[in-house]
Amino acid sequence: MSTELFPITQSNVDSFININTPIWAKTPTEESTTNNKKYIYLNFSMVRMQISWIVPKLIFAKGIQEKTGYEIIVMVWKSDEKLRKFLESFDVKILELDTLIHKDKSSLLKTSLSALKLYITGGRGTSLRNTKYKDYPVGMYLYEDIIRTSNLSTIHNCWNKIVFRKYIHIMWTLRSLNKYIKKYPAHIGLFDDLAYHEAMFIQLFAQHKAKTVAISNWAYENIQFEDNNSIKRRMPLLNEELQHRIKNVDDSIISEVDAYLEERFKGNNGRSIDRVAFANKKVLSREELISKFNIDKNKKNIVIMAHTFTDAIFNYGNYYFRDYYDWLDKTLGIAENIKGVNWILKPHPTREAYNESEDSIEDMFQRHFNNIIKNNSNNLYFLPDEISSESIKNIADAIITIGGNAGGEYACFGIPSVIVGKPWYAGFGFTFQPKTYDEYVDTLSKISIIQHLSDEQTKLAKKVFYLKNVNTSYDKYAFRDETAELFNKPYRTMVNEIANSYFKSDEKTSDYNDKMLVTLTEYEKNHDLRDSEYYKTGFSME
Repeated sequence: MSTELFPITQSNVDSFININTPIWAKTPTEESTTNNKKYIYLNFSMVRMQISWIVPKLIFAKGIQEKTGYEIIVMVWKSDEKLRKFLESFDVKILELDTLIHKDKSSLLKTSLSALKLYITGGRGTSLRNTKYKDYPVGMYLYEDIIRTSNLSTIHNCWNKIVFRKYIHIMWTLRSLNKYIKKYPAHIGLFDDLAYHEAMFIQLFAQHKAKTVAISNWAYENIQFEDNNSIKRRMPLLNEELQHRIKNVDDSIISEVDAYLEERFKGNNGRSIDRVAFANKKVLSREELISKFNIDKNKKNIVIMAHTFTDAIFNYGNYYFRDYYDWLDKTLGIAENIKGVNWILKPHPTREAYNESEDSIEDMFQRHFNNIIKNNSNNLYFLPDEISSESIKNIADAIITIGGNAGGEYACFGIPSVIVGKPWYAGFGFTFQPKTYDEYVDTLSKISIIQHLSDEQTKLAKKVFYLKNVNTSYDKYAFRDETAELFNKPYRTMVNEIANSYFKSDEKTSDYNDKMLVTLTEYEKNHDLRDSEYYKTGFSME
């Protein structure tokens, strides 16, 4: 993660502030500007301080402000001088969360007592996942945040100083923020992600009857909740959308999907950070894979597609494993006793970008491999990172994943998948979806009889893939005007350039921020940002 709060050159910030400050000073409103009984909160505690991530959100919030007359409060963990002055040029208030909590000792005491109670009454990772704040289940997001921001790959139990410290910090912040919102009532909360501690903040704002919206540089959406007050994640929501739209897709798109997949496996399309799965990697044929790894050619090959252990572990909804690590560990444990197939483990190609350091996948593999050898078997294999994921379509008879994109991609080649979450391609009839752990074990025990997908199932998989990856017109709203392109074009270029080092590269982020801010400064000399879709959409929301 970035070690700088706002990686950018001071002189460029100063030039921008000189242009930007007069634009937003005393924003005109339809209602009286003294009507400040409610506030618009804009959360930057989860956002890397990149110009394309933060400025569109600020413009969007200013549009809401013009319509309502409410003040804007921007939430950050900490703020250096450059960031503070940059934000203030938009005429907003800044709430530094770490400063807030350290003034609230009573919330620290309550949080410490709740942590102690958790540990005394069990303190396992599953107990942490069941944590509630008032009537809202915050535990899944708390668990995600601890995993994402530490060197832990899983949480076996809470008797760990990393878990203890992070639990205290996040829950302390939640309690303190609750008090702050009571004093400065929230009219609307603008967020970026639906996971980690940001999801806990979203639930808090919902408790206060504030409208909650997810806003990025390319789209926005009203945040939805389940009956139990958990947040509906994007993958299950996307799945619902695709289930609705699939009836409008005919066979004419098949050739387009085939062409797209051909380019995808060359690393030429799809998300930039995912392209490392294919670009500049070795593509091996079935025969080459069998020869290189001494695979038994008389058995079916079942490829286990690992997830990154630390990245948004509940993206596919809740499931009957503790987390990604627990799922893989138990799956390999089940595989130890099933000798009738070859088990091939493929690590996620972007895992190095996600703090996957302790409890590595190599250590896990070796532990289970040793157990298999003790049982006089040798049917577990490891595909190293230099092997392209394209090779999998040449050898796999089935794949296993919680809900990774692979399940939808390889189905386009007739390869079935076993999934336990709810990804975008679930429920269309070309996946196996055991509903319980016992069903999962039973499915894997019989996987040697699994069959290639039928032509109709493969065709359907391509239609679903088309809606998700090729024709994305299902977006409820996307910002596509000149201002949006101003931010998104250089942003795409930056991500393409740094790909797998994306989350580690302060230097690249600084270079990008400087170029982007110079461009934005010049743009503002001749353009009114109130004419942008960001601003107009914010204005029209209320």
